Amino acid sequence: MPLCPYLFFDGTCRAAMTAYAEILGGTVEAMETYAKAPPGEPRPEGGDTLIMHASIRLADGSWLMASDDWPGRYTPPASTHVLVTPPDAETARRAFDRLAEGGSVKMALDKTFWTEGFGTLVDRWGTPWMIMVHSDG
Repeated sequence: MPLCPYLFFDGTCRAAMTAYAEILGGTVEAMETYAKAPPGEPRPEGGDTLIMHASIRLADGSWLMASDDWPGRYTPPASTHVLVTPPDAETARRAFDRLAEGGSVKMALDKTFWTEGFGTLVDRWGTPWMIMVHSDG
């Protein structure tokens, strides 16, 4: 049964998911605003521009999905990270550096005793990431 991270943003979903698709090598499959909701359905204030649902299909077939939380409801993620497992150190470095732009590095990407590269960061949109070079061991 596949797992799929579902992220929430404070009005920045469109920018974040567009960047993630580019950085992670995926395709934006959906970017729907609350304006698409049927009449009579609840909508947040300013919902015509907020993202109700976005999805990215990654090259390996996995998904990353997200939406903008309703105004006043958003809580930044604190104890969860999105783990990305690039196949090599060069690909890991590219993804790490791009995700770190405008964010904060918590643990620099470097070789460890368990992998050729591991690091953690929080990106400019508040999403915590772990980047770990994939190893079959």
